[in-house]
Amino acid sequence: MSKSTLLFIALILLTSNRTEAQNANVDANTNSFSAKLMTERENNVILGYRCVIEFNSNKFAAIFPANYRVQQDRQRHRIVATSQDRSCVLTLSFTNALILGKDQEFDHQSLQNRLAGQFQGAKIVDETWQFALENQAPTFDLLRRTAAGETHRARVSFVSTAKALVTVAMTSTQDRFQHNAFAFADLLASLLQADEDGKLEINPLSNKL
Repeated sequence: MSKSTLLFIALILLTSNRTEAQNANVDANTNSFSAKLMTERENNVILGYRCVIEFNSNKFAAIFPANYRVQQDRQRHRIVATSQDRSCVLTLSFTNALILGKDQEFDHQSLQNRLAGQFQGAKIVDETWQFALENQAPTFDLLRRTAAGETHRARVSFVSTAKALVTVAMTSTQDRFQHNAFAFADLLASLLQADEDGKLEINPLSNKL
């Protein structure tokens, strides 16, 4: 299985369809996004990479695994992380919930519509609920066959907040999906949001060991 192909496919899968792209352009023109990456260490051992994200007046934080390369995509308001073995791509993206079209409101059917456009040709094989930011997040597993005949699997959670729709996504090779799913779960569980006063409570990872 070509892992370079996975990265190429992942970028395609995680790119929105034409309608979403148009909305992204509107979003980009009316919203602000910035991210700061901090390395969490203990005794010179990297424990993970913490991202602090400012999206408009909202502030969020999340932790990516130590063995991932983490980059920000300011134009698309997202963080993209790639595992060292290139079997997995994690993304954390933000959409202004106030500008979502009527067909993109936060309900089950509209989420399926978003997935159908984002992961064209993919089949939803499972639906579950995860917990993030004190909310139940609808989560979908998808399978997609590539032109080369390879099977890739994706997992996507939608986390609704007052002003932003936070999307946590993973694209993985099929043979590493169960292993990479732990990284996805840890990323989702690590999500933090600032309180009403704008204060973001962050504790060092070393405190949890």
